[in-house]
Amino acid sequence: WMKGREEDVKKQGSVFDKLADMLPEMIYEVDLTGKVTYANIQGLTYFGYSEEDLKDGLSLSEIFQEADLIRVVENLKSLTSEGQSTNNEYIAKKKDGSLVPVITRTFGLFSEQKLMGYRGVVIDISEQKRNEEQIIREKAFLEHLIDSTPEAIVITDIPGKITLINKEFTNLFGYTYEEAVGK
Repeated sequence: WMKGREEDVKKQGSVFDKLADMLPEMIYEVDLTGKVTYANIQGLTYFGYSEEDLKDGLSLSEIFQEADLIRVVENLKSLTSEGQSTNNEYIAKKKDGSLVPVITRTFGLFSEQKLMGYRGVVIDISEQKRNEEQIIREKAFLEHLIDSTPEAIVITDIPGKITLINKEFTNLFGYTYEEAVGK
C-alpha cells in the first residue's frame, strides 16, 4: 500500500513539473528554512540559475537583499492556514547581480494542517515600472507646461469638479490651488 502511495505522489510531482514548465509564469517552491526546492524552467532561466544550482542549494538570501529579505520572511510567516495567500512587490537579484522588480503571489503548502513550505508565482514587472516612470515624467512635464502658460487654465473631471489650475488662474481670479481643486 505504501509503495503504491509513493508512486502516486511521484507521478503527481511529475505532472506538476510538466504543467509548471508549460506555463509562462515563474513558479517556485521554498521550504521552511528558505531554501528554494523547486523552480520551473522559466524561473531558472529568468534568474540565470540552472537545475544544478538548485540541487547545490539556492537560498532566498541569494535572491533578495537584506531589506527585502526581512519583508519576504515576514510575509511568509503570515501564511498560517490553508487558503491564505500573500501578494508582494520586491526587488529581486538575478545570479549575475542585476536587480529586477517583481511581484510574488505565495501560499503555504500544508499536509494534515501542518505547514510544509511555500509555493508561488513570480511576475517580472520591469516593463510596468518603466511605463510608470515614463508617465510620471510626462505628467511633470505637462504640469510644468500648463503652469508656465500665460493664460489661465482650469482642468475639470467629467462631473465638472476642478482637478487642476495653473498659476495664471490664481493670479487672475485669486483662488489658490487648495481653494479651487475639488470645487
